[in-house]
Amino acid sequence: DYGYERETVAHFLFRCPRWDTQRREILQSTETQRGNISFFLGGKAPTDGPNWNPNMKAVQAAIRFALATRRLENKNHTQIATPTHN
Repeated sequence: DYGYERETVAHFLFRCPRWDTQRREILQSTETQRGNISFFLGGKAPTDGPNWNPNMKAVQAAIRFALATRRLENKNHTQIATPTHN
């Protein structure tokens, strides 16, 4: 939290000004589904028919966006010692 709105998935993917540059590909992948979390994460809506398939261009854009921001990296990651057996 840094003075904008609460960090939610929608805020991170679509609105956080910190990631405007990295978000370009997401915005270019669709004209009609901008802001639709389910669409960008490959979710199926109840209104989708039996022949539904996720829009992989949008899903891949969301993945590349998340990787580019490095926001989801575990910065406190520590190596866990593996027990040895004698």
